[in-house]
Amino acid sequence: MGIYSAAAVVIQPLVGGWVDRFGRRPFQVAGASLVTFAALAFAAAERLSPLFSILRILQGIGHATFFVANFAFVADLVPAGRRGQALGIFGLSGLVSMAISPTLGELLIRAFGFRTLFLTAAVVGLAAFLVTLRLRESARPPRGLLPRQSLNRLLSVVTLTLLPLLLGGSFGVSHGTLFTFVPTYGKALGIPSLALFYVSYTLCALLVRTVGGRLVDRLGPRTILVPTFGLIALAGALLASLSWFSGAASAAGLVLVGALAGTAHGFVYPALTVHLMTLASEAQRGAILGWFGAVTIFGSGAGAIVFGYVAQALGYPIMFLLLAAFLGSSATLALRLDR
Repeated sequence: MGIYSAAAVVIQPLVGGWVDRFGRRPFQVAGASLVTFAALAFAAAERLSPLFSILRILQGIGHATFFVANFAFVADLVPAGRRGQALGIFGLSGLVSMAISPTLGELLIRAFGFRTLFLTAAVVGLAAFLVTLRLRESARPPRGLLPRQSLNRLLSVVTLTLLPLLLGGSFGVSHGTLFTFVPTYGKALGIPSLALFYVSYTLCALLVRTVGGRLVDRLGPRTILVPTFGLIALAGALLASLSWFSGAASAAGLVLVGALAGTAHGFVYPALTVHLMTLASEAQRGAILGWFGAVTIFGSGAGAIVFGYVAQALGYPIMFLLLAAFLGSSATLALRLDR
């Protein structure tokens, strides 16, 4: 399954530069086409085979391509002074889909089997493909006036945005670690259901994205990001302390952790994106978003791996304390952002 994320990490920085040079819409169409084709191929498959790895790579490339192009398309439409609010609302689509897709997918599998699941995914991908065909992106500079994609140009984008990219990676570490180990930690604590953790996380993230995005525009990304990373660090410390409690107290603590982490999630992504957009010229917007997406996904995977070894060696409470310390250092790092 990790090959999907690996493909997304590799392709996003490349696609970002191509999106700047050739336009957003061709890559929106290409991404929707790839995920639709992969879903149909999964539906047609009769048994597990090495082909599945290839299809997962295609899915990773397709989703990453569509994400970068679509995000850049939205950023082009939004006035700079309302970017935090608009990107926060735009992010609702991803949060809602992540919240309901696993449940709907499980229901489809139980009722009709995997083939119906993949066919349904293909229908959704086809719908996205048809919508992208109708999009009209804003006028862009002639292709000959745009800088060609090169290794030096990719590295210059990273250098320009190194600090917010590091914070994006830190956010990815927190997200990947929490969602990988909270379920197993909850079971170890004897908590019968984690449903309320996911509900509190999702509701708080949705609420912040809906009504809190304007704060990013008013206060600035730095003012938002410093306390936000502090919130995630607090969530990690609270998780470590849950081993001291049992029963209803530990379950209530897990709900509070979900609320803190969901609130932080709702703020971090639009705030970092807005800051990146202030550093980027229009000709670099796609490239920067590509790098941002790549480091976030990489951080998510790397965090789960590294902190998994820590949990195995030292136990969950120490692991979550170390995660809290890491995120506290990220809050300190956010102090260095320009106001």
